Amino acid sequence: MTSLTVDHVVSTERFRALEADWRLLEKRVAPTVPFATYDWTAAWWTHLSESGAGVRDELSLRTVRSPEGEIVAIAPTMLTYRPGEGPLSSRQFQYLGADANITELHGMLVSPGHVLAAHAALLHDLKATKGTWDWMVLTLPVHDGLQAMVGQMFPGFVVAKEIPLFHVNLAPTWEAFKAKLGRNIKESIRRCYNAPKRDGVSLEFEVLDDCSDVGPALQEFFRLHSARAELVDTVRHGDVFGSVRAKNFLVDVSQRCARLGTFRAFRLNVGGAAVATRLGFVVGDCLYMYYSGYDPSFRKYSVMTTVLCEAMKYAIVKGYRIVNLSTGTDESKLRWSPVPTWHQQVLIVSPSLRGRLVHAATEQARSWLRAGMLARAAGYLFARR
Repeated sequence: MTSLTVDHVVSTERFRALEADWRLLEKRVAPTVPFATYDWTAAWWTHLSESGAGVRDELSLRTVRSPEGEIVAIAPTMLTYRPGEGPLSSRQFQYLGADANITELHGMLVSPGHVLAAHAALLHDLKATKGTWDWMVLTLPVHDGLQAMVGQMFPGFVVAKEIPLFHVNLAPTWEAFKAKLGRNIKESIRRCYNAPKRDGVSLEFEVLDDCSDVGPALQEFFRLHSARAELVDTVRHGDVFGSVRAKNFLVDVSQRCARLGTFRAFRLNVGGAAVATRLGFVVGDCLYMYYSGYDPSFRKYSVMTTVLCEAMKYAIVKGYRIVNLSTGTDESKLRWSPVPTWHQQVLIVSPSLRGRLVHAATEQARSWLRAGMLARAAGYLFARR
């Protein structure tokens, strides 16, 4: 195994100085999700990191270098303190993106051929610095040997969650792609196009991708996303971008991606007014489908199915290799017979005495919170804001 070294990045100045190397690594890695890119990480830290008395985040990024000094992996990580100050603060090591569903998948950005070695270097570094953190939650790809390596270094680690990321492999043409689909989804596609025609409703599809499009596209997205979240007689979807901070983050990261040519807003209009929209991000030769929203009065036409179909047609014409349908196991994804890529979220308690004691105390406080005891104090410590 190649000898790799780990460096700690704990200041915003050094974080920003990594931009050029980070972008070069992105080109080598060709990631299929946007969440470990420089722009996502920088926007998240700007708008969603915490600095309050109850919760405080501190940069603690890790870069992994080859013997020649080349960066082969970056772990966009941080330390979270609860409460924000004082000797009794708990210290959780975790990836940036500790938010309510905004960052759908965490992980290290690592070049091909260094997955095991880079994760081993990170884990060895964390074991060597066990006195600086009390517990950590890491998302790891399910990879031969990786979980065994975690168990060897940190016996007693717990798999807290299994996370599938679903994608569909595209074909050279829409007709060739559709021919491989199951009967039920084919029928759904037929209905979503025929029903509005039967009622004389003309649906117009457009793709917005310019920097000047970001503001108007997101304004419509926020309106339609909230409208979808208010529905109670269907599968519930939260208003993920209901807060000002979440909106500011999405505007920032979308503008960053638009400048790079990787932002997409897929929109369905009726009479010039948006009735359905879904955001997307181009990552290499992949199209990542992000959050959506629609006007409930057009729900009977399955407008979100239409938007996804049109986005896939767009991806095929552009020559993209796959469409990522994001994480989760809801039927809207599974009916496309997607291919899953599995990840595991693991909980590791520091081998230090302090780590074991603090984590045990924290878990006890969480159990009291779930039982309704000490609700105000515990809620103050465990809420992101």
